[in-house]
Amino acid sequence: MDYFTSGRFAKICSVTKKALYHYEKKGLLKPALIRENGYRYYTLEQADRVATIRLLEGLGSSLDEIQAFFALTSLAEKDAYLHEQQAQVKEKLELFQKMAENLHFLDQKLHDYQKLGEGEAGHEQLPAEYYYVTAFQHNVILNPTTSGIKYGALVDDFAKPDKISRFFKAAAPESSNYVKPAGYYVYFYQTLTNDEIPAYGAKALTILQQQAKIVPPIYQEDFSSAVLNQDDLIIMKFSALVAD
Repeated sequence: MDYFTSGRFAKICSVTKKALYHYEKKGLLKPALIRENGYRYYTLEQADRVATIRLLEGLGSSLDEIQAFFALTSLAEKDAYLHEQQAQVKEKLELFQKMAENLHFLDQKLHDYQKLGEGEAGHEQLPAEYYYVTAFQHNVILNPTTSGIKYGALVDDFAKPDKISRFFKAAAPESSNYVKPAGYYVYFYQTLTNDEIPAYGAKALTILQQQAKIVPPIYQEDFSSAVLNQDDLIIMKFSALVAD
């Protein structure tokens, strides 16, 4: 049987010698051989145990939890533990996927804002988007913590462009109650204070109508101003569907 020094074995397993000693101290990995001089040696087969420890560590298990897993004598119990870890991984993957989508959204919006600038109208072809819409309520403050990364307000009546009708936030199709139709949209960005937003509706309508014939509603989408270090201001995206 071939034996490897702790330094050599650590390199094989892509860990440090300190990690091997720590695993030994916790009772997770015993050297295959300890010489009288205290030198520790391992076999190649033990790399599988190190890989398992590293895998479970990476999933968030503590060394005590890993030790308890190794101590299980029932294969059914070990299987149940691994299934639980798989469920946690799936949950984390879904969370990271959502984070990736949010980062992509912010990156796209920042790039577009930088390219277009403020007050300049742009046009974009959009697919259908799913929202969860609620009635407008006074003294309700929209924010990304409770509403998600994509949210805002709707102005349904062009005769009253300063009157917000409804709130919206992005939602999964199965939990939505409103579909923003696919189509060609005209839009522009404007930096405003929170108090300026309601009274800006009429001007927003004028700017949009100067570009194209549009149909209600006007979407007032709140862009993350913190990305641009403007916490005292709100970067709004005003948009509307161009009529056929």
